[in-house]
Amino acid sequence: MSRDVVKRMRDQHGNSKYPWYKWLSGRAYKVRQGRDFDVTKQQFQNLLHVTAKRRGLKLQSRSLGEWVTFQFSVDKTKKKESKFEKMAKNAE
Repeated sequence: MSRDVVKRMRDQHGNSKYPWYKWLSGRAYKVRQGRDFDVTKQQFQNLLHVTAKRRGLKLQSRSLGEWVTFQFSVDKTKKKESKFEKMAKNAE
């Protein structure tokens, strides 16, 4: 992927208030209610699960106190390429 494409992805969140370009990177993240998200922990975890399903990814998530830890990963069992993967290949 070209540096310009990556920079544009970092510079814009689209309609979202969350940095999905970062969170979908495959790394583990620990976010805090009230600082990183402003809905309930349950609502935030539901959003994570919906996002994973729509993009054909697996999700591991846990919550403890006001923290939610999560990590998206590629679902090796899926058969169809996600829109995100198609876009990433075309941007190379």
